[in-house]
Amino acid sequence: MPQVSRSPLLRRTTARLALSAAGCLLSASALAAEDAPNQQQCADSYVNAQTMRRDGDLMGAREQLLVCASQTCLAAVQKDCAQWLTEVESSLPTVVFEVEGADVKDVHVAVDGQPVDEDAHAGRAVSLNPGKHTFKFTFPDGTTSEKTVTLLEGQKNKAVKAGAKLDTSAGGPDIEDTPGGDDEQGAASASALPWAFVGLGVVGFGVATGFWLDASSKLDDLDSSGCAPNCASSDRDAIEQSRLIGDIGFGVGVVSLGVATVLWLGSGNGAASGTLDTQARAKRRQQALRFDVRGLRGGSMATLGGSF
Repeated sequence: MPQVSRSPLLRRTTARLALSAAGCLLSASALAAEDAPNQQQCADSYVNAQTMRRDGDLMGAREQLLVCASQTCLAAVQKDCAQWLTEVESSLPTVVFEVEGADVKDVHVAVDGQPVDEDAHAGRAVSLNPGKHTFKFTFPDGTTSEKTVTLLEGQKNKAVKAGAKLDTSAGGPDIEDTPGGDDEQGAASASALPWAFVGLGVVGFGVATGFWLDASSKLDDLDSSGCAPNCASSDRDAIEQSRLIGDIGFGVGVVSLGVATVLWLGSGNGAASGTLDTQARAKRRQQALRFDVRGLRGGSMATLGGSF
């Protein structure tokens, strides 16, 4: 069988290609070696990652953990960093953007002044540190909208919405107005007021009953002592004083129940006609009502006056 001899030109070309391929491999290995962290860098990132994580800078900790989790680091360092990296990734909150009235690809999005258009336009979630962040949206017509949102550790894919029809005032989360909140509180106060006067009336009647019974008991004791008509004036004064206090208590009870009745009648239609009007009427009646108790010889007089 005849042998085919290679020409010198073919042999030289083959040799040059082999040398070029070897050179490329060596260059790639050299570049990889230059990018790989050395042992000092592994140790520094190992320490820095723990400090940043403790301070709440999870984004910075993740960058450091990516360094010390490299295969060129010591096995023990690499193992710890790989585990911590998984924990940090789990703790990092993420947000996604929703835009109404425009395509998100046409809206410029910035977080704390840093653009995140690439992720926002691609619909990807953006990782951020826990805490308060300001989101600014610039629409195609030049209008801007800002929204401040507080992110919690481990919160994933929180939707941050923006649009011309949304309330995007900065400074905190949107707060919905609760219609009639103050009115309901006023109505509750107005409805509780009559019951307060009822309680005062009950106390007044209780005081009256107690002191009347005391005066009656003292009078019986005085009669049984047989001192009449020359009984001590102090004993007679004590009986009169108990009667007077009882009369005052009775007057307070009557007036209090009367005030409660007036308030109930005046606020009967408050729930249907509006609590603000009811509260105003109740306040005016409170100011108009006047209660007075005067002690008289042998008794007392209670008066209730005002305009209704």
